[in-house]
Amino acid sequence: MTATIITTLIFIVLLLSCLFFSQ
Repeated sequence: MTATIITTLIFIVLLLSCLFFSQ
């Protein structure tokens, strides 16, 4: 269960970083 939470957090961070770099 913890592994899925960590992977989802990393996925969200990657998406946010892509949005910030695209601006």
